[in-house]
Order: sequence, then structure tokens, then C-alpha cells
Amino acid sequence: MDQRLSRRQLISVIGLGAIGSIAGCSSSDDSGDDDGSDDNSSDTNQNNQDESDSEDQDQSDNQDQQNSDNEQENEDPEPAEFEIVSTSGSGTYTVGDTIELVATVRNVGGQAGTFDPPLEYSVPSTDEWQEETEQQSEDGSEDEPLEIPAGETREWTSNQVTAERESIGTLQVRFADYNAQWQFTIEPDSYAPQIQNVSLVETDEQYDGELVNTLSSAQSGEIIKIGFVYEYIMQNQELNVFEQCRVYNTETGERVGSRTFEDQQIFGRNGYTVFEHGLQFDTTGWGAGEYQAEIIIRDNISGEVSNRETTTFTLE
Repeated sequence: MDQRLSRRQLISVIGLGAIGSIAGCSSSDDSGDDDGSDDNSSDTNQNNQDESDSEDQDQSDNQDQQNSDNEQENEDPEPAEFEIVSTSGSGTYTVGDTIELVATVRNVGGQAGTFDPPLEYSVPSTDEWQEETEQQSEDGSEDEPLEIPAGETREWTSNQVTAERESIGTLQVRFADYNAQWQFTIEPDSYAPQIQNVSLVETDEQYDGELVNTLSSAQSGEIIKIGFVYEYIMQNQELNVFEQCRVYNTETGERVGSRTFEDQQIFGRNGYTVFEHGLQFDTTGWGAGEYQAEIIIRDNISGEVSNRETTTFTLE
């Protein structure tokens, strides 16, 4: 038990002592004025009552304030809320370069939270946005969510990716729910066409960017077609190439046929594109045996020449 006296207790003790002293003097003094003694006692009692009421009010006010403070402490803090402070990673890259996006993120909420919003990207050189549901690096690992305590700042970093020919042009990436966006341009490391595939195909092969009706042999004396698919980086919104196909008898090494073709078409855009084409040969007089077709393509704008690709087939 607290042995200290409260202000109210102290006032009561002092008051009772004063009353006792006055009463003692009053009872021993027969000649004293009784009316005066009673008035003094009444005034003292009234003063003590006023002091007691004031102390009770102080304690009540203090209790109300404490209850209010406790209610505020019991209220839940605001949930996590994030804002993007800055970004880096925008710029110009060349095919083969490593791209890494960085964002500085602050948690302005009252609780710790996880920052893991989806990324959206635009098709190269367009404003068509698509959601990237899973961000993976080249080894297949995904981006890790970022845990940020309340009031603190952390750095979000994407997985590193390599700039590829397919992405040549202007590319935009953003957090859809935040005011954060990156824009970068991927430039080609070379304008030389890249031949992907060569094969003997049906003569009615449709050019849709993929060799479908491939063959391994044909009848000697028939018309044959050598089909090929290649990557091309358009400049000046046009395709402008020189195609060459040569056919050799693999047993003798003799060149039995050669065809060239100039292909020039106007398109409404620049950048990466895949084309399919084919060149026909009349095999009359070639005879039965094994043959090899060789394709080379030159970009007439840059003057750069493609890789050399071949296919082998049999005439029966």
C-alpha cells in the first residue's frame, strides 16, 4: 500500500488538526464568544469540501485523458502503402546487352508490407500494353517480392535479361498501379539478315513465316522449290534484300543450278520481322542423286550479308 498521502488526504489531515486545535481552545475558554467559534468552524468545513470536490474533478479529468490515450493506442495502424521515389534502367541498349530495371520504393503506410506489383510492357514501337504475369530471369528464377517495413525505403530490382533481336525498337515497361515507367530502345548489333531454316518444300508452300510442307526428296526432272525463313531488321520502313540460291551435286561438287531474286517491299514500320520465301528450279537433266542447296541473303540498305545456310535432298 502506498504510504504517501495524496493532496486530498493531506488537506483532510491538516483540516482536522486545525479543527481540533480550535475546538480545544474553545472548550477551555469559558469566556469566549460561542457565536464566533461556530462561524470559524463552518468556514473551515466549507473550504475543506471545496478542496475535496476540486481534487475529485482533477482525478476524473485525468482518468478521462488516460482512457482516451488508451483508445488511440488500441486503434490499428494504417496498412502498408507504397510510393515510387525514383527509377533507373531507361536508356539505349544494343542486342546482347544486359538490361536491369531498378525502382526505389518507400512504404508510407503504418505497417510493414510486401511490394510485388505486376509489370506491364508495350509491344516494341507501339503503345499496346500487355501484363507480364511472371518475371523470370534467363535461368528460370522469378522476381522475389520486396518486404518493406513501415516508413522505410528499399530498392526493387528486376531480374537481368539480355536484349534480343526480337525486341529491337522502342520498348516501355511500367508498374500499372504506380507512377513508374521505363522506356528504352534496343538497337541491332548488325543489319545482316539471319537465316533460320532452309528446306526442300512443296511448290505450293504458303509464305507465313514458317516452313510447313517440307520434303526430303523429289522426282528428277520435276520443278522443285527451296524454301527459307530469315530474320530481317527493317530500316526506312522497307524490306530490301538480294536473295541467292545455288544447288550442287554433292557427289561431284558440280553446281547444277543458281537463282537470284531482288525483294523490295514497303512496310509501315521498322524493326525486327521474320520473312519466308522460296526459289524454284527445273531439275531436268540433273539426274538422280543427292544435292545440296545453299542460301545467302544480302541487305541492300546496309550492304551486310547473312549467314550461309544449306539443306540436302535427294532426286529419284
